[in-house]
Amino acid sequence: KQLGVIKKPMFVVPNNVVAQWGKEFKDYFPAANILLVGDEDMTPAERMTTINKIKNNDYDAVILAYTKFEKIQMTSAWRQRFYEEQIDSIMFAINAEKENQNGKGFTPYIGIDFKTGRFNFAAKYEFKTRLRMKNKSVNLAPSIGNLPEVLAVDYGVELLNPKLAEKYAGTPYESVVANAQQTLKGKMEAFGQTFDKGLKEAIGEYEDGTKVANDIPAYLALGAGMKATDKLTVNVGFHYFFDKQATGYNNHNKLLKRGTIEYNAGVEYDANKLLTLSAGWQSTNYGTTDAYMDDKSFVVSSNSIGMGACIHASKMIDVNVAYFTTIYGHKKMSQIDANTNMEYKSDFTRTNNTLGVGVDIHF
Repeated sequence: KQLGVIKKPMFVVPNNVVAQWGKEFKDYFPAANILLVGDEDMTPAERMTTINKIKNNDYDAVILAYTKFEKIQMTSAWRQRFYEEQIDSIMFAINAEKENQNGKGFTPYIGIDFKTGRFNFAAKYEFKTRLRMKNKSVNLAPSIGNLPEVLAVDYGVELLNPKLAEKYAGTPYESVVANAQQTLKGKMEAFGQTFDKGLKEAIGEYEDGTKVANDIPAYLALGAGMKATDKLTVNVGFHYFFDKQATGYNNHNKLLKRGTIEYNAGVEYDANKLLTLSAGWQSTNYGTTDAYMDDKSFVVSSNSIGMGACIHASKMIDVNVAYFTTIYGHKKMSQIDANTNMEYKSDFTRTNNTLGVGVDIHF
């Protein structure tokens, strides 16, 4: 603190050495302003007074036991962040469990390819593949076992003590305790229902033994190529994925505005007998809505740019080198939590850079 590195040192120590820490601190720093938090300072009646003292006074050191530190209330925002981190860890496990989904499907398609002079035209249509995936997984649920204690701290009384009602029976506080317990019960039930509903929405798709819809959308591809010169080839293309018509879990696909649209362009240039150069671009545009997006699995529109080179080392060997990067857009959302009335903001995006090296051997 004297160096200006920290403002208010707090030492959380084992219960049996609190007094010893206070004594030794005073021995080494006689003039220090120390707050030694005792049992009486963290009773339900005095807890907020003690916390405000810590907050508002310029102590050189605050010393308290582990068990007293646990009784300091965390903010609603901190608890929300804690629960979200727990859920994120579960989502990681769920994504791993996706490998244990299995199903079978059949995809018919038709195509046409037409060449004339220096031009080449092609089209292909893949029909929707009906897939019903069966899960084989073990889901883990986030623990909210400490929720009653957290809510009890909000009210400043030990509401979970089973002997509490007996203790205040026949006293003026009997109705106060009963009302507080009832309020806590109501809050716990409301929170539990909200939590369970959110958890069901998050992991219900991967429950063990569940069969879920996971269709592969129909797909239309159109392309055209032109041999501009003997050394230069130019290609353009268009793709459309019928995502909105492909059935997903809980008909999630119906939340889309439309299917995915892609535009493509590329060039290839034979510089000489030893080297062929290429470059390409793709724009991907998704028909997502705010209701469709979630942090378990999301997509955002993007533009990809790539370039490559093929070194014809010999008649049998070609060495290929390529690099591409994808510039993703941002999908920004906000929502108001019904329980806390707090606004939560999300920004969905990602980055991607890829480098590839390969060797083709022609026999």
